[in-house]
Amino acid sequence: MVLEFTILGKPMAKQSVKVGKDKNGNRTFYKDSKIVKREKEIIESLNNTLKKDHIIWEGKPIFVTITYVYEYPKAMSKKLINASLSGKTIFKTTAPDVGDNLNKLILDVMEKIVYSLDSEIVNINATKVYGTSNRTEVSLRYQPNNLLFYPISK
Repeated sequence: MVLEFTILGKPMAKQSVKVGKDKNGNRTFYKDSKIVKREKEIIESLNNTLKKDHIIWEGKPIFVTITYVYEYPKAMSKKLINASLSGKTIFKTTAPDVGDNLNKLILDVMEKIVYSLDSEIVNINATKVYGTSNRTEVSLRYQPNNLLFYPISK
């Protein structure tokens, strides 16, 4: 089974919960409004992709591939842009880190929608590149009959 979808907009890293004070001066915790907006965009992309009869993947080893595409920066040379447009990959080697919070935002949102627990993800391949428009391309797959894993699913 394969699920592929694209999230439009600039890829965003998940930030820690922020601490503030409520109107009574008590400490309160909240998410940044940009993160809440991005989570809604991810859910909307998922809802546009998932079939009405989608059943949450449970107890299956899940393989994830994510490509974070960032628009070419204004300072990028025409030579590099043309190379990219002709099929060459131009990797993004600046922040944010691909291994931590970029993945976390997307994987956390998909939990309970696509799969039951993110601990069922056994492999993640994530890449940051430059391209013509900001977006995140996501591909998930599982192979229930060809793999052995522990614990054995129900």
